[in-house]
Amino acid sequence: MPTAGVRYCAACGTQLAPSDRFCAHCGHAVLDRSPQGVEGASTPASDGGRRRLQRSRRQIALILGTLLLAAAGDWGVRNLEMRALLDSMEESESAMNAYNTRADGVVRRFAGLEDPLAVDPAAVERAVFDLQDAASTALATTISTHSQIAAQPILPWHTSIDRARDSYLDHSTAWQEFLGEVVDDPARIGSRTPTISGTFDVLKDTIPDALPPLPWPGLAEQVQRIIAD
Repeated sequence: MPTAGVRYCAACGTQLAPSDRFCAHCGHAVLDRSPQGVEGASTPASDGGRRRLQRSRRQIALILGTLLLAAAGDWGVRNLEMRALLDSMEESESAMNAYNTRADGVVRRFAGLEDPLAVDPAAVERAVFDLQDAASTALATTISTHSQIAAQPILPWHTSIDRARDSYLDHSTAWQEFLGEVVDDPARIGSRTPTISGTFDVLKDTIPDALPPLPWPGLAEQVQRIIAD
C-alpha cells in the first residue's frame, strides 16, 4: 500500500521527493506538488488501472476485428457457393432450351398436316430421329449437371442457398423424366408434365432469395436468365 504523501512521476513512475519540480529520472515536469496529487501526478495503483483499461480496449478491438473478418469471409463463401451453383444451373438450362428449340422445329415442320406419314414418311422418320437425338443429348447434360449440383458443397447455415439447390434438383428431375419418355416414345413430345411447370414456379422464389447481400457482379443477372420464362 503506497505511503501517504508519496508522489510518483506521471511519465515513468519514479518516486519523487517532496520538493521535486522535475523527475530526476526522465525530466518530466511535476505540475502538482501537493501530497494528495492532482493533474500531472500518479500512483502505481492508478497506472495499473490505466494499463488494465488499455488491455480491455485492445481485447475489444481484437474481438470486433475477428468478427468483421469472419463476416467478410462468410460473405465471400456465400458468393462462391452461389457462383458455382448458378454456373451448373445455366448449363442445365441451356440444354433444356436447346431441346425446346429443336422440338419446336419438328412441330413446325409438320404443322397443318393431318397425316404426315401419308405425305412424306421419310421426313417423318428423320423428324423422329432428330427429336430422339435432341432429347437424348439434353438428358445426358441434365444428368451430368444434376450430379454437379447435388455434390455442390454448401455450409449448413447457408439455408437459403441450400433451398435453391434442392428446388432446382426437383426441377431437373422432372425434366429428366420427361426427356427419358421422349427418347423412349417420341409421341410424348406434347406431354410436358405439370411437374416441370410446378417446379419452375418454385425456382422463381427460391433462387432470387438465395442471393447473398451485395452479390458479386453478374450473379443477379445469372439468376434472371435462369428464371426467365
